[in-house]
Amino acid sequence: MTAALLFAAAERDISASCGVQSITLKVNFCPVLFSGYVDTDLSLNGRHGDSQCRGVLNNNSFPTAVLFSISLSTLEACGSTLVVSTSQGPNAYGNLSMVQMGSVSGYIDTPDPPTIISYLPGLLYKFSCSYPLEYLVNNTQLAS
Repeated sequence: MTAALLFAAAERDISASCGVQSITLKVNFCPVLFSGYVDTDLSLNGRHGDSQCRGVLNNNSFPTAVLFSISLSTLEACGSTLVVSTSQGPNAYGNLSMVQMGSVSGYIDTPDPPTIISYLPGLLYKFSCSYPLEYLVNNTQLAS
């Protein structure tokens, strides 16, 4: 039986909230604990040595969760990526035009075990949020 089966059908191991200034990630702590890890073992994009890329344990939620916050203005700080894609979409006049979307993606994982043989399973949670590119350019500070 896997840890995911311990939750009710409405619960997920990870949820992402794509906000206007930041992306908030919520990882259920029970599968992490069940797999033999603690909250400080989780980090964004493999940046385990960087304390600002770790989540914060929230005991006030049910189930208990590890929360991560990624600012849209500092995506690169913990290694999240922005990929721009172009597709056809309707404009304000009902005509089809080219629309550019910015997709922010990354992952949360556990560190590699320090020994060659380990019985700890590695955990990997992937996330992504899409925004109209115009929104990202107008609402974030660009480096000059």
